[in-house]
Amino acid sequence: MDQGSGIRDQGSGTMDQGNTPYPLSGGSVDPIAEAPKKKSKKERQPRHGLTYPDDFEAFWEKYPRKTAKPIAFAAYCKVPIQDQLAILIDLDARVNSEDWRKDDGRYIPYPSTYLNQRRWEDQAPVLPGVTAEPAWKNPSRADLGLA
Repeated sequence: MDQGSGIRDQGSGTMDQGNTPYPLSGGSVDPIAEAPKKKSKKERQPRHGLTYPDDFEAFWEKYPRKTAKPIAFAAYCKVPIQDQLAILIDLDARVNSEDWRKDDGRYIPYPSTYLNQRRWEDQAPVLPGVTAEPAWKNPSRADLGLA
Protein backbone atom coordinates (compact mmCIF):
# COMPACT_ATOMS: atom_id res chain seq x y z
CA MET A 1 0.00 0.00 0.00
CA ASP A 2 0.92 3.65 -0.29
CA GLN A 3 3.09 4.60 2.68
CA GLY A 4 1.88 8.25 3.05
CA SER A 5 -1.85 7.64 2.63
CA GLY A 6 -2.64 6.97 6.28
CA ILE A 7 -4.45 3.78 5.31
CA ARG A 8 -3.94 0.81 7.59
CA ASP A 9 -1.30 -1.57 6.36
CA GLN A 10 -2.72 -5.06 6.55
CA GLY A 11 0.60 -6.65 7.33
CA SER A 12 1.80 -4.61 10.33
CA GLY A 13 -1.50 -3.47 11.89
CA THR A 14 -0.29 0.14 12.31
CA MET A 15 -0.91 3.37 10.44
CA ASP A 16 1.68 5.60 8.89
CA GLN A 17 2.90 7.58 11.91
CA GLY A 18 3.48 10.76 9.90
CA ASN A 19 -0.24 11.45 9.40
CA THR A 20 -1.57 10.88 12.91
CA PRO A 21 -1.60 13.35 15.80
CA TYR A 22 -0.71 10.61 18.32
CA PRO A 23 0.65 7.10 18.17
CA LEU A 24 -1.94 4.38 17.63
CA SER A 25 -0.29 1.61 19.57
CA GLY A 26 2.29 1.44 22.27
CA GLY A 27 2.32 5.24 22.74
CA SER A 28 1.92 6.92 26.10
CA VAL A 29 -0.19 9.89 24.94
CA ASP A 30 -3.87 9.67 25.81
CA PRO A 31 -5.75 12.63 24.25
CA ILE A 32 -8.71 12.26 26.61
CA ALA A 33 -6.58 12.23 29.75
CA GLU A 34 -4.52 15.19 28.48
CA ALA A 35 -7.57 17.39 27.76
CA PRO A 36 -7.96 20.37 30.13
CA LYS A 37 -10.68 19.87 32.70
CA LYS A 38 -13.41 22.42 33.33
CA LYS A 39 -13.46 24.08 36.71
CA SER A 40 -16.46 23.40 38.86
CA LYS A 41 -18.80 26.25 39.82
CA LYS A 42 -17.28 26.31 43.27
CA GLU A 43 -13.79 26.83 41.82
CA ARG A 44 -14.98 29.66 39.53
CA GLN A 45 -16.52 31.76 42.31
CA PRO A 46 -14.40 34.62 43.64
CA ARG A 47 -12.51 34.12 46.83
CA HIS A 48 -13.90 35.54 50.06
CA GLY A 49 -10.85 37.78 50.41
CA LEU A 50 -11.72 39.71 47.23
CA THR A 51 -11.59 43.46 47.71
CA TYR A 52 -13.56 45.98 45.70
CA PRO A 53 -12.71 49.60 44.78
CA ASP A 54 -13.92 52.34 47.11
CA ASP A 55 -16.39 53.78 44.59
CA PHE A 56 -18.13 50.42 44.26
CA GLU A 57 -18.12 49.96 48.03
CA ALA A 58 -19.86 53.36 48.36
CA PHE A 59 -22.55 52.13 45.94
CA TRP A 60 -22.87 48.81 47.77
CA GLU A 61 -23.15 50.54 51.14
CA LYS A 62 -26.09 52.68 49.94
CA TYR A 63 -27.90 50.00 47.97
CA PRO A 64 -30.57 48.37 50.17
CA ARG A 65 -30.62 44.92 48.54
CA LYS A 66 -27.36 43.10 49.22
CA THR A 67 -27.57 40.32 46.63
CA ALA A 68 -24.96 38.91 44.20
CA LYS A 69 -22.12 41.33 44.91
CA PRO A 70 -19.68 39.92 42.28
CA ILE A 71 -22.33 40.19 39.56
CA ALA A 72 -23.19 43.72 40.70
CA PHE A 73 -19.51 44.61 40.55
CA ALA A 74 -19.27 43.32 36.97
CA ALA A 75 -22.26 45.52 36.04
CA TYR A 76 -20.76 48.49 37.91
CA CYS A 77 -17.55 48.19 35.88
CA LYS A 78 -19.58 48.84 32.71
CA VAL A 79 -21.02 52.11 34.07
CA PRO A 80 -19.27 55.25 32.76
CA ILE A 81 -17.36 57.12 35.45
CA GLN A 82 -19.39 60.29 34.90
CA ASP A 83 -22.58 58.40 35.90
CA GLN A 84 -21.30 57.14 39.25
CA LEU A 85 -22.20 60.32 41.16
CA ALA A 86 -25.66 60.36 39.55
CA ILE A 87 -26.19 56.80 40.79
CA LEU A 88 -25.38 57.73 44.39
CA ILE A 89 -27.66 60.77 44.27
CA ASP A 90 -30.48 58.71 42.77
CA LEU A 91 -30.09 56.05 45.45
CA ASP A 92 -30.57 58.66 48.17
CA ALA A 93 -34.01 59.43 46.70
CA ARG A 94 -35.04 55.88 45.88
CA VAL A 95 -34.11 54.29 49.22
CA ASN A 96 -36.86 56.31 50.90
CA SER A 97 -39.38 56.06 48.07
CA GLU A 98 -42.72 54.34 48.58
CA ASP A 99 -41.99 51.86 45.74
CA TRP A 100 -38.83 50.57 47.41
CA ARG A 101 -40.24 50.54 50.96
CA LYS A 102 -43.51 48.71 50.33
CA ASP A 103 -43.75 45.01 51.18
CA ASP A 104 -40.44 45.11 53.06
CA GLY A 105 -38.45 46.03 49.97
CA ARG A 106 -39.85 43.25 47.83
CA TYR A 107 -39.79 45.43 44.71
CA ILE A 108 -36.22 46.66 45.00
CA PRO A 109 -34.37 45.40 41.91
CA TYR A 110 -31.19 43.41 42.23
CA PRO A 111 -28.16 45.71 42.15
CA SER A 112 -26.99 44.32 38.81
CA THR A 113 -30.45 44.92 37.31
CA TYR A 114 -30.46 48.50 38.57
CA LEU A 115 -27.06 49.08 36.96
CA ASN A 116 -27.55 47.16 33.71
CA GLN A 117 -30.91 48.80 33.01
CA ARG A 118 -29.60 52.27 33.96
CA ARG A 119 -32.44 52.76 36.43
CA TRP A 120 -30.87 55.94 37.81
CA GLU A 121 -32.06 57.59 34.59
CA ASP A 122 -35.70 56.76 35.37
CA GLN A 123 -38.02 59.46 36.62
CA ALA A 124 -37.10 60.30 40.19
CA PRO A 125 -39.63 59.18 42.78
CA VAL A 126 -41.77 61.81 44.50
CA LEU A 127 -41.27 61.65 48.24
CA PRO A 128 -44.20 62.35 50.56
CA GLY A 129 -44.15 65.91 51.88
CA VAL A 130 -41.76 67.15 49.19
CA THR A 131 -42.95 69.68 46.64
CA ALA A 132 -42.29 69.12 42.99
CA GLU A 133 -40.74 72.58 42.64
CA PRO A 134 -36.98 72.74 43.05
CA ALA A 135 -35.61 74.67 46.03
CA TRP A 136 -33.37 76.75 43.78
CA LYS A 137 -36.27 78.27 41.81
CA ASN A 138 -35.96 82.00 41.32
CA PRO A 139 -38.50 83.90 43.44
CA SER A 140 -41.25 85.76 41.64
CA ARG A 141 -41.92 89.45 42.11
CA ALA A 142 -44.85 88.56 44.37
CA ASP A 143 -42.60 86.39 46.53
CA LEU A 144 -40.28 89.36 47.02
CA GLY A 145 -43.18 91.75 47.83
CA LEU A 146 -42.63 93.81 44.69
CA ALA A 147 -45.92 93.07 42.98
